[in-house]
Amino acid sequence: TITASSWTKGNGNIQTKMKVTIAPNESVEIRKLKLSNTGNQEEVLEVSAYLEPILSTFMQDYAHPVFNNLFITTEYIEELNSILVKRRKRSKEENDIYLAINLNSREYLIGDIEYEIDKAKLNGRTNINVPNMIENSKPFSKNTNLVLDPIVAMKQTIKIKPNESANLSLIIAVSDNKEEVLQA
Repeated sequence: TITASSWTKGNGNIQTKMKVTIAPNESVEIRKLKLSNTGNQEEVLEVSAYLEPILSTFMQDYAHPVFNNLFITTEYIEELNSILVKRRKRSKEENDIYLAINLNSREYLIGDIEYEIDKAKLNGRTNINVPNMIENSKPFSKNTNLVLDPIVAMKQTIKIKPNESANLSLIIAVSDNKEEVLQA
């Protein structure tokens, strides 16, 4: 059985429809976003996705989130336009855990996908509102070095002509098998 939910929202000339699909026997979530321009002018939009990877048990993260973050590494897989997050095992009994995130569209793209993994850089200092880099339309660093507070933010700029729609997909997969998450 596949679980799906959807919602629709309007904001000015842009109509947004999202459908979220989760397969219970697979560790994959697909969020399909349809943006429709109902106006008479071309619209240029930056679409951003953001998540904070933990990849451990609740108790491990709750006990010491900063220490837990030290086991998170990231890598950009250029041929897939995906971010691969790895949680290194802390003991011989554990497995490595992988998370792959892909934001893609085949329509109306402007430029390359951008990504950010540093929460402090994305948000700005002492900011709890919309992240500064998103609110001020600043380019993401496209850097995957180790950071103290890892996040995954991806951004794609699209152009939608009047009375047309653009479709984007955000795919999130988790597994202890690297190849499996990259195939999702």
